Amino acid sequence: MVNKKLVAISIFAGIFISLAIFSFISFESVCIKFIYNFMQMKNNSIAFKYYKDFPVDLRCNVYFFNVTNANEIVEFGSKPRLQEIGPFVYKLYFNKTDVKFNGNDTLTFYEKRTWYFDASKSAFNDDLQITTINGPLVTALTLIQTVPNPLRYLLTRLIESIESNLFIKRTVRELMFDGYADPFAALGPLLDPSLINNHGKFGYMYPNKNASTDSLFTVFAGANISKFTLIDKLDRKAKLDLWLTDECNQINDATNGESRPSLLQHPMQQIKIYQPLICRAILMNFTSETITKDGIAAQRFVMDKNMLRNASDYPPNSCYESKIPKKSKATEKEAEVEINGNNILESLINAFTSNVNEKGKRETMQFPSGVMDFSKCYFGAPALVSLPHFLHADPYYSRTIDGLKPNEDKHEFWIDVEPITGISVDAALRFQINFHINKPSGIHKFKKVPEIVFPVFWQEIVIIWPESFASLIRTLFKALHLSPTILFSIFISIAIILLLTFVYKIVKVKRSYIHFATMTKTVSND
Repeated sequence: MVNKKLVAISIFAGIFISLAIFSFISFESVCIKFIYNFMQMKNNSIAFKYYKDFPVDLRCNVYFFNVTNANEIVEFGSKPRLQEIGPFVYKLYFNKTDVKFNGNDTLTFYEKRTWYFDASKSAFNDDLQITTINGPLVTALTLIQTVPNPLRYLLTRLIESIESNLFIKRTVRELMFDGYADPFAALGPLLDPSLINNHGKFGYMYPNKNASTDSLFTVFAGANISKFTLIDKLDRKAKLDLWLTDECNQINDATNGESRPSLLQHPMQQIKIYQPLICRAILMNFTSETITKDGIAAQRFVMDKNMLRNASDYPPNSCYESKIPKKSKATEKEAEVEINGNNILESLINAFTSNVNEKGKRETMQFPSGVMDFSKCYFGAPALVSLPHFLHADPYYSRTIDGLKPNEDKHEFWIDVEPITGISVDAALRFQINFHINKPSGIHKFKKVPEIVFPVFWQEIVIIWPESFASLIRTLFKALHLSPTILFSIFISIAIILLLTFVYKIVKVKRSYIHFATMTKTVSND
C-alpha cells in the first residue's frame, strides 16, 4: 500500500515538474498561436468584425496657414508671412464596404472614410475665413506650361483678362469639404482631360473625399500569419502602373496602416503603409520600444527620411517622376510671333498636335529635398507633400517663408505597433500640403510673386482607443507575459511539495523499517 502511494506521489511530482517546464518554455508561444488563429479573418468572425469597422476613435486635426501679407507678396514680391490657425478637428471613421471573401485566403473591399467636424474639440468654428493661396489658379498657371506656345499665349491673355487674385479669403468649410465656385476650376479639365470635372468648384476634400472609397483593396486574411492584412492587389492589379520602375510600383508588402503581420514572429526594421493620397507606400523605420499613452507596450516606427529626398540626394527616388513642368523658356514675344505667323485656327490645330507629339519629351521639376512630389498622382496639379513646417527639409524652404517652426515632437510622422498582433495602437500621421507657384511668361500681374513652394495646411491623424478596449488589451497582454512565471511558480511549488512528501514518506518508511528491525533483533536476543 505504501509503495503504491509513493509511486503515485512520484508520478504526480513528475507531471507537475513537466507542467512547470512547459509553462516556462512553451505556454506563451502556445497562447500566441491561439491568438494568431483567432486573428484569422473569416466571414462573421470577431476578428473580421473588428477589421471591418476599426474599433477606435480617429481624429484628424487640421491646421491652416493664414497669409498675413498677401498684398505685399503680389505687389512687391515680399517673403510670405504665415500664421498657423487651428486645430480644426474632425472625427474620422474608417470602415470596409462591399467585402468579399475570395477563397484563397484573401478578401476584397473598398475602404470608406467619413469626416465629421467636431466644433467642441476645435479651436475655431469652420466658418472662420482664411487667407490662402488660390489653388485652382496656381494649378492653371502650371498646366498652361504643358501646352505649346500659341495656345499658351492665348491662355495667358485669357488669365490676364479675368479678374483673379493669387490669394483668396475663404472659410475653412469651403476650403475643405463644401468647395467654392472658381473659374479656374473649370479651366483645369479643359487643359488636362484627366482632371476630374467638378463643374467649376474646388475644395481640397471636395466633392468626394468625404464618405469616399478611393481604391479596391485585396488583402490576405491571415491563414498565413506572415501575410496578415498585406495588400495582394489594388484595383485588381498586383502593382501600380504609375511610376517608372517595378520596384517603385510594388505594393504587395504594404498594408493600409491599421494592422500588419505579427512583429514578434516576423521582426521588422521597416514597415510600409500604402497612402492613396500620394499613390505610393510610406516607408517607416523602427526606432525604439515604447509605452503608449494608454499603457500598451509597442514598437515605434518613424517615416524614413529618404522618402523626402530628391533623386540627386537619393537616386532610388528617381523613379517617382514629377508632372510639374520646368519653367518654359519660350518668351511671350516668341509665342505671339508664332501665333501671328499663322491664322488662329491653324495655330490651335498645330498646338494641340504638337502637344500630343511632344508630351513625353517635356522636362519636369526636381525640388530641393524635403518634399514628395505627387503631381503625377494628383492630375498634374503642382501639389507637394512634406512634413509639417518642412521638418527635415532643405534650408531652402525655411529661407523662403516666414512663420515656420519645425519641431520633431509636434511634426514627426510616426506609428506605434503592438508587436504580437501587429495592430496600430497609437499614431501621429502628420503631413503638409503645399503648392508650387510656377508662372508662365506673359502673366504680368503676378510678375513680382516669388516662385516658391507655398504651404497651405497640415494635418495629423491620431488614434484614440476607448478606455474599456485599451484596458482589456493591457490586461490580456500583461496576463500573457506574466502567466508563464505564475504558472511555473505554482506548478514547481506543487512539485516541490509532492517531492518533500515523497521524501518524508521514504524517511518514515525507512524509520519504521529500522525500528521494526531493531525490535525484531531485541526479541531474538531475548
